[in-house]
Amino acid sequence: MTGWFAMKRGVTSHPLFKGHPERIAIWLWLIDNAAWKETRHDVNGKTITVGRGSVCVSQRRLAEDVGVGYQVVRSLLARLQCDGMVRVTPTHGRTLITLCNYEKYQRPTGSGNAAPNAGATQGQRTKGQGDKETSVSEETAKAKDPSRQAFDLGVALLAQSGIDAGRARGLVGKWRRDHGDAALIAALGRAEREGAVEPVAFIEGILRKSGRAHDCTHFGAFGNIPEVAP
Repeated sequence: MTGWFAMKRGVTSHPLFKGHPERIAIWLWLIDNAAWKETRHDVNGKTITVGRGSVCVSQRRLAEDVGVGYQVVRSLLARLQCDGMVRVTPTHGRTLITLCNYEKYQRPTGSGNAAPNAGATQGQRTKGQGDKETSVSEETAKAKDPSRQAFDLGVALLAQSGIDAGRARGLVGKWRRDHGDAALIAALGRAEREGAVEPVAFIEGILRKSGRAHDCTHFGAFGNIPEVAP
């Protein structure tokens, strides 16, 4: 295996990764396996395009490769998407994961060209992989309003359970309208922590009990999630 990828300093102290080596391992796997150029793949009989900075994989395969539980992968992808670090799209039984700032960190500072040793690496699981680099977004220092956080996290969490994007947006919008952002964020956090197999029923059950009692600035259900701009 040849080539290299760059990682911005500070990743181990980032609030999302600090004290969670399994999350760092998943993040590194995503960077290491992202395609360095656009490629086409056969996925369950369908041809799809995997763009530069993206990887198409089943979440269970990702978990097996990294050596962590499936629920750990599922939960982290939902949080990474909420924080604007990845885009997650279910596709033909697999998940297309795009690293949002891949291009920014793939190129040397001040250079318009790709890193000098970029090139295809043979034998990797995703054809066309090789020299890659990315980093935790610098935008993670910016605040994100509760309504957007509730919406993004809700859609991401439902998408991870196989619910299509249109239905997920409709459900989250209804929950926000009927119960408020704070109650929804708390319910989503509990569903994530407990690995709800049927997230819709689970979340609706929690919301029926919670009402609008929580202050909309409360984010305790998620522990130490970084708040970021979309």
